Amino acid sequence: QVSWSENIPPPENQEIQNIIWSVAFKPDGSELLMAIGDRIFIYEAEGGELIQSLRAHDPGKNVYVVAYSKDGKFFASGGADRNVIIWNSKAEGVLKYNHNTSVQALAFNPVTHELASVSVGDFTIWEQEQKKVEKIQLESKGLAASWSPDGLILAIGLFNGKVLLKDKQGKSLSEFSKSSPVWCLEWNPVKTEDSSCRLAVGCWDETLSFWDGQGKQIGVEKELGFDPCCMNFFGNGEFLVIGGSDKKVTLWTKDGVKLGVIGEGKDWFWSCKVRPKHNCVAVGSNEGTISMYQLSFNIVHGLYKERYAHRELMTDVIIQHLVSEQKVRIKCRDLVKKISVYKDRLAVQLPERVVIYAVVPEDELDMKYKSFKKINKAFDCTLLVMAYKHVLICYESKIQLYNLSGELDREWQMEAVIRYIKVMGGPPGRELVLVGLKNGNVLKLFVDNPFPVSLYKHTVPIRCLDLSASKNQLAIVDDNQNIMVYDIKKAKVTFQDNGAGAVAWNSEMEDLLAYSGNGTLSIKTGQFPAISQNMLGFVVGFRGSKIYSLNYITMNTVDVPQSAPMYKYLENKEFENAYEIACLGVTDQDWRNFAIECIQAEKFELARKAFMKLQDIRFLELISKIEHERKTPGYNENIKMGEIAAYQGKYDEAAALYAKGGNVRRAVDMFKVLKQWEKAQKYVKQLDKEGQQKLLLEQAADAEQSDWQVSAKLFLSVGEFKKAVQIIGSHNDLNWLIEVCRQLSKAENSEAIQICANLFRNRGHHAYAKEAYLKLGDIKSLLKLHVELGKWEEAFRLAKQNPELKPQLYLPYAQWLISNDKFEQARDAFKKADQVEVGFKLLNRLIDNSIDKRQYGEASRYYWQLCLEHLSLIKDCLNPTQEDAYHFTVFEDYRKISEIYVAYSLIHKYAESPFLMPSPNYEETIFNSARFLLNNMTNTTYKGINKLYVYWSLGRIAARLGSYKTAKTAYEKLEALKVPYEWQEEVDLAALTVRAKPYQDKEELFTVCYRCMNSNSPLNSAGDQCTACKHPFIRSFLSFTSLPLVEFEPAEGISSAKAAQLLRSETGAKTTKRRQESGWEDTLNVEAYQQEDIFVEKVMEWAELQMTQEEYHPVVLDEATLGAIPPQEVFILDLTKHCPSYPKRYFRLMIPDVDIAMCENCGHFFLQDEYDFAYLENEACPVCLFKAQTEQED
Repeated sequence: QVSWSENIPPPENQEIQNIIWSVAFKPDGSELLMAIGDRIFIYEAEGGELIQSLRAHDPGKNVYVVAYSKDGKFFASGGADRNVIIWNSKAEGVLKYNHNTSVQALAFNPVTHELASVSVGDFTIWEQEQKKVEKIQLESKGLAASWSPDGLILAIGLFNGKVLLKDKQGKSLSEFSKSSPVWCLEWNPVKTEDSSCRLAVGCWDETLSFWDGQGKQIGVEKELGFDPCCMNFFGNGEFLVIGGSDKKVTLWTKDGVKLGVIGEGKDWFWSCKVRPKHNCVAVGSNEGTISMYQLSFNIVHGLYKERYAHRELMTDVIIQHLVSEQKVRIKCRDLVKKISVYKDRLAVQLPERVVIYAVVPEDELDMKYKSFKKINKAFDCTLLVMAYKHVLICYESKIQLYNLSGELDREWQMEAVIRYIKVMGGPPGRELVLVGLKNGNVLKLFVDNPFPVSLYKHTVPIRCLDLSASKNQLAIVDDNQNIMVYDIKKAKVTFQDNGAGAVAWNSEMEDLLAYSGNGTLSIKTGQFPAISQNMLGFVVGFRGSKIYSLNYITMNTVDVPQSAPMYKYLENKEFENAYEIACLGVTDQDWRNFAIECIQAEKFELARKAFMKLQDIRFLELISKIEHERKTPGYNENIKMGEIAAYQGKYDEAAALYAKGGNVRRAVDMFKVLKQWEKAQKYVKQLDKEGQQKLLLEQAADAEQSDWQVSAKLFLSVGEFKKAVQIIGSHNDLNWLIEVCRQLSKAENSEAIQICANLFRNRGHHAYAKEAYLKLGDIKSLLKLHVELGKWEEAFRLAKQNPELKPQLYLPYAQWLISNDKFEQARDAFKKADQVEVGFKLLNRLIDNSIDKRQYGEASRYYWQLCLEHLSLIKDCLNPTQEDAYHFTVFEDYRKISEIYVAYSLIHKYAESPFLMPSPNYEETIFNSARFLLNNMTNTTYKGINKLYVYWSLGRIAARLGSYKTAKTAYEKLEALKVPYEWQEEVDLAALTVRAKPYQDKEELFTVCYRCMNSNSPLNSAGDQCTACKHPFIRSFLSFTSLPLVEFEPAEGISSAKAAQLLRSETGAKTTKRRQESGWEDTLNVEAYQQEDIFVEKVMEWAELQMTQEEYHPVVLDEATLGAIPPQEVFILDLTKHCPSYPKRYFRLMIPDVDIAMCENCGHFFLQDEYDFAYLENEACPVCLFKAQTEQED
C-alpha cells in the first residue's frame, strides 16, 4: 500500500522537467534525497514532509544522481553541469570536483567510503585525503555504478552493453558484454554461502541476469518484458526491486523470481530505493511523482499434528517436525501463495499451479518430501486445504473439491462467506471437514457427500473451530473473542468464556481444551475451572502435554504439565481420570504423589503402572509386599501406612505408626539404617538391655565416619578398647591414645597395647612407642623402634644389655651409614652383622663409582680395603685351606690392582693437564709411574685405565729425558691404538723426532737392583723386577722412584719374635756407628760392605744362587747376620693385625743416608721428604689414608 505520495510540479524554467532521476535514503532511513530538475529535495521519509531544497548545481542543468555514504556522514550529487558536489549530513557543501562530461552515476564504497563517479566519457574514484582526482576514460557512455559489499570491486555499466569490473585503484579486473545498454546494475549487499559476491544486471534487451566477481554468469538470464531503468536490493539481500518502461515497480527474489507488483504509474520509473531497516520502497517516475510504498509479507502456513509448514523468502517452504525438530526446505522457485498440510501430504499453491508433495515411505518422523502430483491450474482463492486424495479450494462462499489429477469432483455453495475451514480427519477420500461461516453457522461436510450438515447456529461470525477427539464436542471462537463449547450429543452449551482468539482440543484426551488470546493461554479440563498463564501468540494445536503456539511465523512448543487437573481428579477420587491425564504429561513428583494416593486407596494396579513409569523398584516391591501381607492373618493397617510413610521419607510418622501397630523393633531398625541414633534411643528404651547394648555398638560404628571422637568414647564405654584405639590412632590424636594405653592392663588388653605401640611407631613418636613396648616387655620390637627412628645410641645401649640382639642391629645400622655416606663405618657394621658378602658388594660398587667418576686414587684406596677384607678372612696362612688360599690369592691380586690405580691416577692427571708441573721432579715421577704400570700390566687390562694415556705420557716424557729407545717403543705402541684427532699431529711429529734420535736410553734412567747391582732397562715384560735376580723393585708410592731396599727373611727355625729381638740388638747399632765414623757415602760401596757388613756377603751369595732359579726368593739370614743389621736400617711389614697368621716381611735399607718412610697400615714405602709433605697435606697415608695416632690421641 502507498504510505505517502507527492506529485512535484514542473519547475518555472521550461528548459528542465520535473523528472525524478534519482532517489537515495540516509542510512538510518530517516531522510529521503531526490534529484529533480536542477535541485535536490530532502524529504522526511516517514511522513513525506519536505525538509529542505538544495540548489548548488548550475541553473537549468539537471541533477541526474544522488548517493549517500554508508556511514551517513556524506552524500553526493552529480548532473549535467559535469560537477560532483559532496555534502555533509547537515546538507552543507564540502567539496566539488568536475568531469569533462555530464555525471551519470555515483556510488560510495560501503567499506572505505570512497566515491566512484561515472560520467558520459570517464570515471574517477575520490578519496577524502586525495587532493586531485584522476579520471579514467571510458569507451562508451557510462550509465550505472555499484560497489561490491566487501568494497573491492566496482562495477560500471556502459551504453554499448559492456560491464566493467574495476578494483579500488580503477584497474581492470574483468569485463563482460550484453547486447544492449546496461542502464542499471547493483551488487547484492549480502555475500552468498560460499562468500562470493553476486551482481544483478538490468539490460535494455529486457533481461535480468546475475554475475559473479570474476565476470562469470550465474544461471540463465530472466526475461522481463520491459526495459529496466532502476533496481535496488533489500538490506537482507533476499529481495530485489525493479522499475522501468512498463510503468510498474515489481518485487523479485535475489535469484530472479518475480513475486508481484509493488506499484503502478502513468510513466516510466527512473529511480527506486528500499528504505533501510523498513519494508518500504520509494519510487520516482518520469511524470514527477514520488511515492512511498509499504510492503507487507503475509504469513502463509499450515499445520497438521506435529508437522508445521510455512513460507520463507516468498518462494521457499520450510517444513518442521515439532517433536523431532527436524526441518526441511523446499525451493519452489516461484511465489508461494497458499500452504496446506494433511498427514504426510503437503499442498503448495503457486501462481500457475498447485504442487502436491508426499513423504515416501510414509513415516511419522520421515521428512523426505518429494513432488507427488501437480494441478496445473491457477486458483484465485481465499483458502486452500488438503485432504488425502483431494484439494479443497474456497472462493468466498463456495468450496470446490479437486482430485489430485486436477479434476473437479464436487462443489458446495454456502449461505455465507466462509471464515474457517479445517480437515478433521477420516478415511482417505471420506474425510470430515469442519466449516465456519460469517453468519455464525457451523457445518460439517464429508468430501464424498454433496450435502453439508449443520452442527450449530451461532449469531456472531466464526473465527476458529475445533472438534474434540471423540468428535462429540465443538469448540467455537467468534469475532467478539468469545469461546463456547457445544456438546453435540446433548445439544447444549457446556462452557463459555471470553478473551479468546484461537482454540484447540487435545488430540489424546476428550475433556482437555486450550484456548488463547490477549497474551494469555487457558487450559480447561473437564468440569474444572480453566487455568491461565501468559503466552505470546495463538494456540494452533494441542497434543499430549505439548501446546503448539504460533507467534508470527515462529512455531513454539510449550510443555504444559497437567498437574493441576490431575490433583483435582484425585480430590474427587477419580483415579482413572487422574491416571489418564497424568499420562499426557506431569512431573515425576506428580506421578509419585498419584501412586501414593493409589496405594493408600488400595488401587494397586494403577499404583504399579505409575511406579513402573518412574522405574522405582523399591515401591514396586512395596506394592507386592502389601498385597501379600493383606492375605496373611494379623494384617495391620497401621503397619501398612507406616511402610508407605517410610518409603516416602516420612520417618517420624512411620515410626509412630509402627509403634501404634505394636512393632517397636521395626521403628528402631529403621532409625538404625537411617543413622538417626537419638530417635532410635527414644524407642529403644522399650527393648531389653541386650538390645540397648547392641544399639550402642552400632551407633559407635556409625559415628566412626562422621564424629570419630564420639565413636571412640562409645567404644571405650562398652569395653571395645581395640576398636577405640584404632579409631583414635587413625585420627592421630596421640596424646589421647597414650592416656588410653596407660589405663590398659597388659594381662587383659595386650593386643590393644600392641596396636597403640605400632601406631606410635608408625607416627614416629619414639617416646610413646617406647613406653608402650616397655609395658608389653617386647624388647625386640623396642630395638626395631630405635632402629627405624634412628635412635642409635639407645639401640646400642639396649643391644649391650641384650647381646643376642646385636646381629639384628648392625645390618640396618650399616644401611643407615651408607645412606649418610659413611662407607668405612658401614663396612665394619656389615662385618659385625656377619654380612661379609654385602660389604664386598658395597666396596665393589664404590670402586665402580670411583672409576666412573675418574677418581682413581679413591678406587685404589677401596681396592686396598677390599684386599684387607680378604686378608682378614684367612684363618691360617701357613697351613691354608682351599678357602684361605682363595682369599690369599685375591688379597695379592687386589693389592697389585690398588698399586696400579695409584700410579694411573698420576698418569691420568698428567694426560688431562700435560702443562701442569706441581713439583720439580714431576716429569721423572710420570716417567716412573708409566714404567711401573707397563711392567705390571703385561697382557692385562683394568677398568678405566686408558693405555693410550700411559703410552702417550711415557713417550712424551721419555723423549724429554733422553730415553729415546723407551720413547720409540711407546710411540710404536700408540700406532696400534686409536689416537684422538687433536693429539694425532703431535704424536706423529713426536714419533718422527724420536726416530731421528739414537736408539738407546740414558743410563741414569735405568733401574738399579740393590740386591745384585744389575742395571735394568725402563721396560721389562717380566714385571717390575730385576731381570737378573728377580728381586722386585721397591718403589716410593708418591714419585715411584726405586728405593734402596732389599728383602730378606729369617732362616727356618727362627721365629718372628726371635728375629725381632735379634734385629733390635746392639751389635747392629755399633756397626752403623763405625760406618758413620769412616765416612759412609750416599752411594753403594760393595767393598766397604764386604769389609764391615756380613749382610752384603749373604746378599751376594744369594744373588748368585738366585741366578739359577726361576722363582724369586728373599735372602735368608741366620741369627748372626740378623743381629749384625743395624735396627734403624730394617723395615718390618707387619699385617698381623689384619691376619695374625700372615708372615712378616723384612727389608734392609742399603743406603742408610736415604730417608725412607713406611706406612704401618698398608706397608707401602715412601721417600721421607715426599711422605712428610703428603702427610701434612692429607694428615694421613697418601695411599690408604691411614692416620697414625699421636701420643695425644692415644
